Amino acid sequence: MDIADQIIENAYHRDASDIHVEALEDRVRIRFRQDGVMVHYKDYPASIHAKLSSRFKIMRGADITEKRRHQDSSLLFEHNGIKFDLRMSFFVTVYGENIIMRLLKSQEQLLGIDKIGMLPNMLERFKNEILSLPSGVLLVTGAHWIRKIIHCVQLYKPYQQTGYNHHHGGRSSGV
Repeated sequence: MDIADQIIENAYHRDASDIHVEALEDRVRIRFRQDGVMVHYKDYPASIHAKLSSRFKIMRGADITEKRRHQDSSLLFEHNGIKFDLRMSFFVTVYGENIIMRLLKSQEQLLGIDKIGMLPNMLERFKNEILSLPSGVLLVTGAHWIRKIIHCVQLYKPYQQTGYNHHHGGRSSGV
């Protein structure tokens, strides 16, 4: 297994949301974001930076010759039975390109509303008093925009599956 795959797999198994590959003067530092906190994973010699950066670019179909402009894209990562979306962003620094990757789990791996960490009485009140309203605005804040979107999608799912017409505030007549 090459270093790039190993980094991604380890991040996945540690339930990291992000991987940061940082070009430093004397080394390449790899950190994972776990539960919102940056955690050191490993350091590699600075001499492998160009190869590692190229490998990540090849994985996602980026231009390996472009080293002056920001590039980003996504890919479906599949390796050893693991499968998930991986968003990559490459940007230039003084010592080379930094790479930030976001690991996005597939729909079947996402947590339902009952498992996102609300206290039981807060969850019941939220489900009974907020989600049952025919209209309104829900303000969601936090550090990870994609997680906020995922949680909102999870909130919407029960209504989507039961035929609830979210545009008119009631059940769909089937017409």
